[in-house]
Amino acid sequence: MIPLVFAVAVLFQQQVAQRPTRSPSSRDSATTESRQAIMDVGRSVAEMRTAHEALRRAAFNSPDAMVVQRAQEMRQRCQDLTAVARTAAGRLCRTCFSATVQSAINGYRAVLPGVGQVGTRCSSQIAQFLRARTPTEAVRGNIWSVGRTVVDGMVPYEDRLRRVREAFGLTPASGLTPRR
Repeated sequence: MIPLVFAVAVLFQQQVAQRPTRSPSSRDSATTESRQAIMDVGRSVAEMRTAHEALRRAAFNSPDAMVVQRAQEMRQRCQDLTAVARTAAGRLCRTCFSATVQSAINGYRAVLPGVGQVGTRCSSQIAQFLRARTPTEAVRGNIWSVGRTVVDGMVPYEDRLRRVREAFGLTPASGLTPRR
């Protein structure tokens, strides 16, 4: 019985030893790449929101040509968001961070397909408005639905991003510092 236990222990040690370990430099580059992926998604989200705000303002205050131009810009930003969200998940390291941070990163990774879907829905809505018989009327009449798509769709992303920021120590953990 004891020789069998030793044999099993030796096999487990060999399996653990066979796992490739990352060198510190490759871990640093993977960590940097993960942070860059998070920043790229954030930048794309910000650009889409900026384009939405410009479209909303144009819908209420600008001539028809400006509304169409802003709608085209919004559609492009939504398409960019979809592309960035799809590629970001593959750039996030699965083992580079401490357990707390890695848990937040994994949650963030899980929400990225939803971010891509928000971009796709937004792009499809705007494209539909631009194909309408009178695009400016379609945009003006449906600007609130575009806003709801963007705002409601980004709630899970914002929650996961908040958790990542807390895990990295960039913001205080929610619930730990009550306001008075």
